[in-house]
Amino acid sequence: MTSYYPVHLDLTGKVCLVVGGGVVAERKVAGLLEAGAIVRVVSPQVTTTLQGYSSEGRVKLWLEPYQNDHLEGATLVFCATNNEEVNAHVVAEAKAQGIFVNAANAFEAGDFIVPSVVRRGELCISLATGGSNPMFTARLAGELSARFGPEYEGYMQLLRHMRHYIKGRAQSPEARRGALAGLLDEETKLLALLREDRIAEAQQYAEAYVIRVLDAD
Repeated sequence: MTSYYPVHLDLTGKVCLVVGGGVVAERKVAGLLEAGAIVRVVSPQVTTTLQGYSSEGRVKLWLEPYQNDHLEGATLVFCATNNEEVNAHVVAEAKAQGIFVNAANAFEAGDFIVPSVVRRGELCISLATGGSNPMFTARLAGELSARFGPEYEGYMQLLRHMRHYIKGRAQSPEARRGALAGLLDEETKLLALLREDRIAEAQQYAEAYVIRVLDAD
């Protein structure tokens, strides 16, 4: 049994190749685009959505069978065809060239698996069961999606702002940690404001709270 090492990759500006043109490939491409990757797709046929990405200039599309030279410059490769022979060939060639590869039809053949993801701006929660039970992973992702609603995107932005705000007002690491920890206890109040799109008010509340905490020290 493989024990996977969890890691979040910065794929901004990195070339990622998706071999396949169906709905599975479509999901891979959507996730890569969200991560800022340069996406290339190779398949004789593709979905309407993938064709649309190509027309918009968001992906480079080769409407042809896979060839080994399609791997040139790729950082990651995703095999997502319905042809096991093609997938196996892509996996073997990618590994021979030292390129990490994911095989959608046979996860154990590749170098990495793609977890289920709940994303709220800079908050990214990833879930995996090592390929043993994708349905359970999807169920957990659904529960976490309900737990961490859309307002958490604004909450992450606010916490980033407050981290810099606290650094500018407190010199000692202890004071900074104390102020940020106290602010996290105000999560319920801040989220309530953010749900009502009262962003400026949430920031004012957070800043005033931090000032009180630091002045009390």
